[in-house]
Amino acid sequence: MSRSWQLFEGPDPDDRPLPTPPSPWIEGQLVRLPLEHWQIVVDFAAKSSPDVARQLSGISFAAAGQDDDRIALEPSELQSLLKNLERLALAIRQAEPLVREATAAVPDEFVNEEHARMVEAVRAVVTEALRLGLPFRAWID
Repeated sequence: MSRSWQLFEGPDPDDRPLPTPPSPWIEGQLVRLPLEHWQIVVDFAAKSSPDVARQLSGISFAAAGQDDDRIALEPSELQSLLKNLERLALAIRQAEPLVREATAAVPDEFVNEEHARMVEAVRAVVTEALRLGLPFRAWID
């Protein structure tokens, strides 16, 4: 069985790298996350805020299978999303381990810091969308 990925791509038409520290989840404008780990992040968010989980689902899973994978949000929506992503990364760092052991469904035992870095990678894409006033892309591969 091949692995599925949640992908986000920044909106920079010049394809400059996202302005963020190096991360194994980022290459240029592209953020590539193991889908099962992104689902773990969304599920964790849902435990404290179903609204944040819906917001995250709306910018990721909801784009799967659509003809247009561009996510165009109003500046106020992007600002809200950025705040929620920042809070989520902090909450993940302070939480009990999100993955206690590898399983067939989740083959990686990433520590919470890696999940927080995934959130920060997505935050970098959203930051660029707000800065440039352009939609970002999201899809599952």
